[in-house]
Order: sequence, then structure tokens, then C-alpha cells
Amino acid sequence: TTAGADGSYRFDDLTGYVAPFQIQATGQLGEAVVTLHALVGSAPSGAAVANITPLTNAIAALVAPTDLPTAMTPAQLQALSPQAIAQAGERVAAVIAPLAGALGLGQGFDPLTTPFTAVGTGADRLLDHLDVAVAPGTVSVANKMAVATEGQSTASAAATLVKGDTAAPTPLANTETSDTQNF
Repeated sequence: TTAGADGSYRFDDLTGYVAPFQIQATGQLGEAVVTLHALVGSAPSGAAVANITPLTNAIAALVAPTDLPTAMTPAQLQALSPQAIAQAGERVAAVIAPLAGALGLGQGFDPLTTPFTAVGTGADRLLDHLDVAVAPGTVSVANKMAVATEGQSTASAAATLVKGDTAAPTPLANTETSDTQNF
């Protein structure tokens, strides 16, 4: 399907398809072609939201059978458990929870299913604050609004998730937020 001018998209009928689903979005960012992924662990009943953002790409990276998220074969998708996808989502949500809370998103924020529009508020504002880097075997999430001052580190503004690790991730500090509506 093709996204609308506001970035939204829809699939009208998934009857006969078996979860998990992989959704992929490709677009031009400056001179680079960027592809992001999202994994939906179970078939929706009725209308559902599935965002495709750097956060959902991070979740996909943590469970993908390859070093980096890429288009998966049907066999690779079927080998993924809904629990593994959910656990990866919970780990990413735990890392961003303090910053999400500071930005007013509350504890129920889910990177995959919380609806939002790209208007510089809510989840969009959170995404403006984050730098998400996927590398083979790891995902790094940093608060790019954290400002280093003389003699201080911005280490608390970053967290690294390791693929296959089940330890509780270190959450981002929530001390640095910015109004991004006029960016």
C-alpha cells in the first residue's frame, strides 16, 4: 500500500494472512534511502494501529534472525514468537519510559500501537528527542536533546540494548527535554 500525505496507511482486509506480520516503509531522507520495519506479533481483530518508526525498527532488530532488520521470508517470520516480539517491545519501552513520561506520554505508551500524528507533540515529540542506532547485535537509544556541560557526561542520555539479552535495560534519564514544535 502507499501512505497518504500525512503518513497514514491502511490494509482493508487481512483475512487469510497469518501473523506475525512485518511492515516495511522506505523513503528518501536527504540523499539517503531509509527503510524502517515494524513487527506485529498477532493478527488484529478489526482496526488496529501499527506505527513504523525508528523505535519499531529497534524492536525488529532485537528479534530479527539477521544482524540487521531486513525483509524477512515467510519462514523467518513464522519462526518469530509473538512473545519474543512483545518482550523486545517491552525492553525498548522500558528504556524510553522516563523520557516518555517527562514528555507527557504516560506509562501506557507503546512504540508500536500508540496512535500519533507528525505534528511535534506526543509521540512525535518523543521521536524528535531520540537518536536510535541499529548495529549488528545491538540497538543504541539516546536522548539527542541532552546537552553536555563542562565536566559532565551525557552517558545517562544513552542506553544500549543487546540482542538476545534478557536483563532489564537501563532507562534513559528524563532530565533533558525540549520544545520541538518549531523545528
